[in-house]
Amino acid sequence: MENTRHRKLLPKNFSKLYSRLLLSYTVVLLIPLVVLIYFYSSRFMKRFYTEIYNTVDSELIQFGTQMDNEWNSMQSITDHLTMTGVTSQAANAAGPLELKPVITALSNYRSANPFLTDIVLVMKDQPYVTTCFTTAEREYYFNQLVTPANTGTSKNVLTDLIDSTRPCCLPSQPLTNRSLNTTTENTLIFSFPVFSDYQKLVGTVMFFVSEHSVQNFKSPRLISYQSQLYIMDQTNSVIMSLGPSPEAIHENKGQYIVRSWHSPENNWSYLAYLPNRQDTFAQVSSITWEFIFSIIIALLLACLVIYTLSRLNYAPIRNLLKKSRQLLPSSSYGPDELDSISYALDYLADQNNELSSKLSGSLNAVRNERLFRLLSGRYDSRQDFNLDCSELDLYLPKGSYCAAIMLLHHTDPNIDRIAKDIQKHSSIPYIYYCIHSLHPEQIIFLVTLTDSQQSPNLCFEDLRMFLAKKYQIASTIGIGTATEQTDCIMQSYMEAASALDYRFVKGNGTVIQFQEITDFSQSSAVYPLEEFTVLKNALFTQNRPAIHTSIQNIILFMEQNPLPLYLARSICFDLVRLVKKQYNTEAFNTSVLELSNMETAQEITDMLKSWSQKLQELPSEKKRSSIAEILAYLDQYVLSPDFSVYEASEHFHMTLPAFSKYFKESTGKNVMDYTIQSRIQKARELLTHTNLPLKDISEQVGYYNVSSFTRRFKLNQGCTPGEYRKSAARSQNSSLS
Repeated sequence: MENTRHRKLLPKNFSKLYSRLLLSYTVVLLIPLVVLIYFYSSRFMKRFYTEIYNTVDSELIQFGTQMDNEWNSMQSITDHLTMTGVTSQAANAAGPLELKPVITALSNYRSANPFLTDIVLVMKDQPYVTTCFTTAEREYYFNQLVTPANTGTSKNVLTDLIDSTRPCCLPSQPLTNRSLNTTTENTLIFSFPVFSDYQKLVGTVMFFVSEHSVQNFKSPRLISYQSQLYIMDQTNSVIMSLGPSPEAIHENKGQYIVRSWHSPENNWSYLAYLPNRQDTFAQVSSITWEFIFSIIIALLLACLVIYTLSRLNYAPIRNLLKKSRQLLPSSSYGPDELDSISYALDYLADQNNELSSKLSGSLNAVRNERLFRLLSGRYDSRQDFNLDCSELDLYLPKGSYCAAIMLLHHTDPNIDRIAKDIQKHSSIPYIYYCIHSLHPEQIIFLVTLTDSQQSPNLCFEDLRMFLAKKYQIASTIGIGTATEQTDCIMQSYMEAASALDYRFVKGNGTVIQFQEITDFSQSSAVYPLEEFTVLKNALFTQNRPAIHTSIQNIILFMEQNPLPLYLARSICFDLVRLVKKQYNTEAFNTSVLELSNMETAQEITDMLKSWSQKLQELPSEKKRSSIAEILAYLDQYVLSPDFSVYEASEHFHMTLPAFSKYFKESTGKNVMDYTIQSRIQKARELLTHTNLPLKDISEQVGYYNVSSFTRRFKLNQGCTPGEYRKSAARSQNSSLS
C-alpha cells in the first residue's frame, strides 16, 4: 500500500522531468568548462607570449642602451683627446719618439674601458699612426700589421674611415692585429673624426672592439630564449650578427618571431629573432593540450556523478509534493509536481503578503506617531529622537530642520502613495513625511537641511510641478524657518501653517516661505519680552505663584494687543516650550499641534487660559518612581513592537534625558541596552526551545520585520538567528548523546 501511494505521488512524465534536470545540470557544468578552456588556451597563451615579448623587448633595449653608452664613451674619448691636446701633440710630432706620450694616453683610455681592444690615432698630415702599444708608418700598419679577411678592406679603411667627417662603423669581420697578437677574431672598427678649432678634419680616432665584448652584453634571458641578435646601422646594413646568417634567417623567417628596437642615439636598429619552435613554447603547448584532455575527462566523470546524485536528490521533490498537497485542496492540484508545489508556495505567499501588509501598516502608523511627537516639540534633542526610534529605521541626522505643509487642492484617496512618490522624486537628501489625521488633504514634510541647502524653496517648487504633471493635482506649499533644535521644530511647523494661510493673499498654486509673511506684516504689536523675562526668573526660583502671575500677564498682553495670527502662535509656542522644561506632563502636549488649526488669535488665547488652569491644578511635587517600578513597566512592555522609551519616560513623569540618566545610575545600563538585552534573551529562548519561523519570533520580541531583527541579533550575538538555532540544536544533541 505504501509503495502504491508513493507511485501515485509521482507524475507520469517523471522521466521527461528528470531528463530535463539532468541535461540542464550538464549544460551548466559544460559552460564554465568551455569558457575555462577558451581562456586558458587563448588568453593564457596570449599572455605567455606577451610576457616573453615584453621580456625580450626589455632585454633588447638594455642591450642597445649598453651599445649606445659605449658609442658615447668612444665619442667622449675622442673629444677628450682633442681637448687635452693629445691630437695636437700627435699631429706636430717630428718622429715616433715624440709619440710616446700619445701612446701612454691611448693606453690609459684603453685600460679604463675593457670593452675596447685597441685605440688607433691617425692624423691626416702625419705619416705615423699611434696605437695603445706602439707607433708605425700608416701604410705599413694598415697593410702589414692590421690584416682584414675581406680583400680591399685596408683601402676602404684609409679612404672611408680616415676621410669620413662623421662617426661610422666597419661591420664585424675576421681581423688580424699583429700589434696585439697573431690570432684572428671578429672585430668591429669604429671611426670618430677629429676636427681642428676651425672645424677642419685633421685626423681620425679608430676603436677596435672584439665581437666577444659585444656578445657579453647579451643577457642570460636572451640566451635562454635562443634569440639571435642583429645590429644594423642607419642604412640597414648589418653591423654584426650574433647567430645564423641573415640569408638563413630570411629563408626560414616563418619559424622566427622578430622583435626590434631603434636607438635614437645613433639611429641603429637592434633585432632579436626568437625560434618559434623552441622548447619553451613547445612545453607550454603540450601543457595546454594536457589541460584540455584533463577537462574533458573531468567533465565525463562529473556527468556520471550528476546522473547518480540527481536520482538521489529528486527525493525531496516528492516530499515537497506531499507537503504541498496537504496545504491545497484536491481541486487545486497542478498537472505535475512542480506546478503543485508552485501553487502551494503562491498560497503561502498570499498569506505572508497579507500579514506583511498588516505589519507594514502598523509600522507606518508607529513611525508617523513618532514624527508627530517630533513635530510637537516633545523631543528635547536629536539624540532623544534617535534613541526612541532606533528600532524603527528612523534617524535624524545632524543639521538644521524645517517643516513644510503641502495642501492638495484635490483630495486623492491614495494620498499615502502620492507622499511616497514625492519623497522618491525629491532632491532634498533627508525628508520624512507624515499625514495629518485631521486634514487628509495635507502632507506634512520634515526636512533636514545641509549648509548648501538652507533654502528649499526651489526643491519644493520642483515637487509642486512634479505633482501637477504626474497626478494633475494643484497644490500650495508653506515652509517654516529652519532651526537647529528639535524642540523648536513645532515652531517651524506653525510657521509653515501660517505661510500656508497666506495663500489667500498670494494665491493658490505657489510656494510660500514664512519670511514672506513677516516681511509683509506691518503690525505695530511687539513681543512681550519683559513678561517672558519675569517668567524665566520665576521658573528659575520655582515660585509657582509668580509663575502663574507671569503666565496670566502674557495672556493679558495677547488679549490687549491686536496680534497677527503667526505672532500669537509664536508667543503661545514659546510660552508652552518654556514652561514644559520645568514640568513634564501630558497636559502640555495635547494642544500644541492644534495651534496650526486655530484661525484667530482669540482661539489661541482661550486655549492658553485652559492650559494655564490645568497647570495651576498640578500638584507641587511628584514622588519619583522606584527603579523596581520602572523595571516592572519595561518587562511588561519591552517586547511590544510599539514600545517607546519616550512613552516610558512620560509614564513616570520624567524627561527622556532624565529618565535615561536615572535608569543608568540605578542599574549601570543604558535603557536601550536593557531593552535590546531583554529582546535578545527572549529571542534566544524561542530559537532554542521552539520551531517558530524567524518572522514569528521577530514579532514576538518587538521587531516589525525579520531584517531588523536579524541585524540586531547578529550585532549582539555575533551570528545570525539561524546560525544560533543550529548551534543550539547541535549542543542539545551532543548533551543527549
